[in-house]
Amino acid sequence: MVEGVIFLNDKKLRQLALKKIYELAFGQSRDAIKLLYLSDEDIEALEGLDLRQVASMHRAANGGIEVKLVDKPRLIQMLLEATAGEQGGKNAGEGDGGRSFIEALNRAAESLRADDGEGNGG
Repeated sequence: MVEGVIFLNDKKLRQLALKKIYELAFGQSRDAIKLLYLSDEDIEALEGLDLRQVASMHRAANGGIEVKLVDKPRLIQMLLEATAGEQGGKNAGEGDGGRSFIEALNRAAESLRADDGEGNGG
């Protein structure tokens, strides 16, 4: 066993991933908006903010700040695709639902990589 690494079975990993995706998809963005109004003197206030909704941040040379939030429609689509394989009373993670979940995660990761490449100039 690797020290500091938690090994989860497929069902536990699926449940944890779905929970985190759900939290992002339906979470509040209030603290991300507060971030825009913080002055340099208020930097200590960052510790108390929930910034999970922030996908990326950029401060321009003129002092302006660009904050991109997570793509909630994409996350909701992932949740729907992950649960689409559930049929006939099967639990999440069994049958085709597990495969569609992994495929949805892979598609989302590819899409995020593509978006990141465009946002960083290459």
